[in-house]
Amino acid sequence: WEWNYGDGTLNDTFYISTNPCHFFSSQGTYTTTLYVTNDALPPCIDTFQFTYDIYEKPAMNLSAKDLICHGDTSGEINILVLTGNPNFNYYWQNNTLTVNDSLINVIDTNKLVTGLNGGWYFVNVSDNTGCLSSDSIYLAEPDTITAAFSLDSMVMCSGDSSGVISYVFSGGT
Repeated sequence: WEWNYGDGTLNDTFYISTNPCHFFSSQGTYTTTLYVTNDALPPCIDTFQFTYDIYEKPAMNLSAKDLICHGDTSGEINILVLTGNPNFNYYWQNNTLTVNDSLINVIDTNKLVTGLNGGWYFVNVSDNTGCLSSDSIYLAEPDTITAAFSLDSMVMCSGDSSGVISYVFSGGT
């Protein structure tokens, strides 16, 4: 068995395997040829050819707008598709599966997903050739704001400014 993948790489020769695996480094139309010979004298030779297209996977860029307050749904993810063949399918979900949504068969290469909780989100984009890209992004959530007040000394007389209140805040951003 001898395989020529038509992409300029060296031929792969296999004497046992009839199902080799080959990775193409770029998109394009390729003709792969399989040469089959036996050990007879003279050898019997047969050739098989097939042509197919290799498509580029959609490339995407994810950007996030983190949550404003602890526990709210102000998070946003912007999905920008840089390459691929329209139309696109967008799928996104968070790590707790409380958000699992999609947008199917759209020509837009830019999708803004809003109203999200904090945590990890997993995004898949596929194009009309069936090529798929996956990525993930984290939406940060500020800590819960806590405040503690204490009255250190009371005002003793009307019009006096001798009282003292102490406070401590933590959390938030």
